Amino acid sequence: MKNAWGWFVALTIVEAGCGGTETATPATQRTTATPSNEVPASEGSAPEAPPAPSLPSSGPGFVVYTIEPGFPTRRSTVVVPFDPSIPVRRMNGIVVLDDAPAPPALQWLTFTEDDPCACGCADDERGSEQGSIFGIDPSTFELDADSACVPDDCAHEDEEEDEDEECESASETFATMVGGRVFAPLDTHIDCEGYNLYGNELRTFSITRAEWSVPAFPSRGVTCEGAHSTAGWPSVRHERAPLDCTLGRAGFRARNRAVDCGRCDGAQPGIVVARVTRGSLQTLDVMVTGDGTGTAWLAEVPLRATNCPSSADPCGDPAAFAALRAAPDEADFWVATDGAVAMLLAKNGEGRWKLATFAAGAGEAIRTFDAGFDPTGVFGVRMHADVGLLARLADHGLPGRRLVTCRAARDDLGN
Repeated sequence: MKNAWGWFVALTIVEAGCGGTETATPATQRTTATPSNEVPASEGSAPEAPPAPSLPSSGPGFVVYTIEPGFPTRRSTVVVPFDPSIPVRRMNGIVVLDDAPAPPALQWLTFTEDDPCACGCADDERGSEQGSIFGIDPSTFELDADSACVPDDCAHEDEEEDEDEECESASETFATMVGGRVFAPLDTHIDCEGYNLYGNELRTFSITRAEWSVPAFPSRGVTCEGAHSTAGWPSVRHERAPLDCTLGRAGFRARNRAVDCGRCDGAQPGIVVARVTRGSLQTLDVMVTGDGTGTAWLAEVPLRATNCPSSADPCGDPAAFAALRAAPDEADFWVATDGAVAMLLAKNGEGRWKLATFAAGAGEAIRTFDAGFDPTGVFGVRMHADVGLLARLADHGLPGRRLVTCRAARDDLGN
């Protein structure tokens, strides 16, 4: 099979059956005729190894990850090279390039409906919870060895459903990704035996090898107000207006005298979600009480190379970009950490959302194209010295589904 880059690749796939495994074996070969007048290598000397083929590069670029609010199955990875002569690529799904430290790795954040391991049992359910991570082999674009589909990925439960589950509900939102860490807030509701209780939890995990933790809130500049839920993040504070109460030396004070800021001083912190927006790190801390009301604290600090969550996060200074200084509050933008290139997501004159890239100090955009989403749908933005691996994956396509035989669930005694 000859792929789009002109390499000859033979790929053999064995479907997994009961207790079986799958293999994806690349065999890249080139045969060259030897001229009749070529002097053979002397006996005992090692033949000269052919040069390894160089991988096509797309150069540096941004990668935008989107999940449409209210439609979690509509998600995409958009690869935007800085070089306008290289086309933008899109693929359905969230695939993160982890290239620091080397070697580069591809991590696929999957959900129930695009899980690559399909169970061959009656209920067709996997034993893992929503939001599984699968590795993709960068050389074959198939699942890597550690992510192979095996029967243990499936669990067939014959137990009766717990009656308590009928009166307990939870709504999880994959909200943001910063520093390679995914933030998934969970709103809970218990309506059992006369109770009517609300709450919130947070599931957070790293999708890259580097670990990053949200920094502590600063001692000044934090704003606060009443809150009901985290499910609307990141749109909950997208209007960018300050919250009702602002933290100063004497504690929280209201912008409007009619607002009581007492809850901001006395309430306990809850769950913290972070995002990178408009050249800053924004963190939202939400505490929800049992009656469904609560308190939200918001902090925003400028991002620069010295406090950047990771080498793949855009932490540049927007000061050198006139288009960013003039951007309306509804727009969002990101700046490469070295300050050379910026990307703006804003409406054009016809009300359509556009993505545009700019060079520092330049007035005209390098490129402009239809985004297909607004800022509330941005899950995260990353940047890389070479986005070629993601571009080639977009051209190749994500790994197909593999059928594995369902195993019977066993208890602790092996029954």
